[in-house]
Amino acid sequence: MDSIVEKLEAIKARFEDLGVALTNPEIVNDNKKFSQLSKDYRKLEKI
Repeated sequence: MDSIVEKLEAIKARFEDLGVALTNPEIVNDNKKFSQLSKDYRKLEKI
């Protein structure tokens, strides 16, 4: 059971990191990177 909790915590941490990254002006100005991170963020948001 701890394994599932650890995986969910890792997913939550990644989701939060992506949320912060998507506010970074350097990433916002890089369309390719912004698009990929947005896609990843949306996938994790469902979880």
